[in-house]
Amino acid sequence: MAEAQQAGEKRVFLREATGLVREMKWYDALFLNFLNMSIGLGAAWVIFFGPGIYPQANVTLGLVICALGCMAGMYCFAALTTAMPRSGGDYVFVSRCLHPALGLASNWMWVVWNVVWCAVLGTWVVTWGLRDLVGGLGVINNDQGLVSLATDLSHPDHPITFAITAAVVILSGVMLALGLRVYLKVQAICAIVGLIMLVVAVAIFATTPNDKFQQVWNEYAAQQGAANYSATVGDASSVTAWYTNWGGNIQTLGILPIGFWVLAYPYFSAFMGGELKRAKSTAFIGNMGGVVIGAVFIIALWLLAAGTMGHDFIVGTYGQFYGYTSTAYGMPSQWFGFDVSLMSKSPAVDILMGAGMIGWLLMYPALSYLGQTRAALAWSFDRLIPGWFGKVSERWHTPINAILFFTILNTLYLIVYAKSYSYQASFSAVLGQGSATFLFVGLAAIVLPFRKRTKPIYEASGVKRSIVGVPLVTIAGIIWVIFLFVNIYYFWVDPNLGANDYFSKIVKFFSLYFTYAMFFFAMAYYFIVRWYRSRQGVNIDLAYQELPPE
Repeated sequence: MAEAQQAGEKRVFLREATGLVREMKWYDALFLNFLNMSIGLGAAWVIFFGPGIYPQANVTLGLVICALGCMAGMYCFAALTTAMPRSGGDYVFVSRCLHPALGLASNWMWVVWNVVWCAVLGTWVVTWGLRDLVGGLGVINNDQGLVSLATDLSHPDHPITFAITAAVVILSGVMLALGLRVYLKVQAICAIVGLIMLVVAVAIFATTPNDKFQQVWNEYAAQQGAANYSATVGDASSVTAWYTNWGGNIQTLGILPIGFWVLAYPYFSAFMGGELKRAKSTAFIGNMGGVVIGAVFIIALWLLAAGTMGHDFIVGTYGQFYGYTSTAYGMPSQWFGFDVSLMSKSPAVDILMGAGMIGWLLMYPALSYLGQTRAALAWSFDRLIPGWFGKVSERWHTPINAILFFTILNTLYLIVYAKSYSYQASFSAVLGQGSATFLFVGLAAIVLPFRKRTKPIYEASGVKRSIVGVPLVTIAGIIWVIFLFVNIYYFWVDPNLGANDYFSKIVKFFSLYFTYAMFFFAMAYYFIVRWYRSRQGVNIDLAYQELPPE
């Protein structure tokens, strides 16, 4: 044990127990991962961006391939969580299986990006969810005042938008400071409302034929001064893939990074490994169940939406929205929830669509806090950052100091975002997470059964399964890594996916160069701290020879 120090050496771990409580049940983990996926948000992206960015793609086949790749990845997360049920997620896995510097850099990348996304996704509660609710009501009731308000709400620096977002970000920190049980109750409500919204959307798409949709669209397009159905379908011919020589098969593989935006994200319960009840079953239900259920909803909604609205209509709206056509997009929203509201002609359905999207988005700031604070807790236990971050409230069983720190940091960044959102609209956290957090988890899964210090952990974990003598976790890791490289390639070369933005050098700087600069900064930071701790008589190498305390 690391507590058996050599003479003169100080204790390695911050203390002998985290103070966290294992109170997350399997359905808590499933809801947690649902909300991190934001299935409603993911469905909107897939339906709009899938055929829009890659108009010749077989979207359904691309989504099926994406789901299979993500199943492999979530098996890696579940197996590693089962083997190492501790808070901190990829930091614990990668630092123990590969190298502590890589573990810190991988996790650091995630934390940095989630400071950004706490602001961005927190703002979407208003600029997406509330805006669509108000805008839909405006169109259904032919109320231009509400349509105008929806337009105002779409700007992150609008006083109403900023005030609501700031309240969401700050209250998320307060909620988590009061204990995990409070958060679990709120997330259950949000997930249930979001799932009801999807079920209703599925039902309305399934019962609305294309000719009925054309009639409804033309009616409201005339009110808003937007293009009618046939003109929008005609505009689809103006939309092509970024590389015009890419055929249908290459474009179909391009659906992988679009599906990745949602189906690769039911991993979040791994950050909460130290708070999962019956970690083995809870991890697999939370991670694998998230992919399966998410894929069913995403693929079903895509097929039904394409059948009701028509593939070329969706492509045409994409072209109009981004200015690829002579016709401007004239409706207050381009997402599927808005189309559902139009088809229903019901204010109640519109309110449900807006409330459901708010439900899918409302927990994002809280999720950022959960990951950030559990990462900081794990770093502090291994003595990489001051022990102040590792303080856990005896009453609430929450990392109270870390929550306070990230509440201040996330709020400050929200102010920066509100003042500069036009430069950050296309930032892509996916490339950084894919080539750091996700990639190194895959590599950790590959080597888990073979490394000298992790082999005993693997053999005692209950996930020791093999196919023709090869550990299943290793096979899943290999598939996941290959899948990631395909996604990373598309993010690198196609500016429409946000990372390598052809149109903005600032976006390209942050999505590519800043991302990797932060990774190597974290690696350098690890070695500096290692040297500094050794001068204090603390050999932090000993910490990585075992799992941190529970």
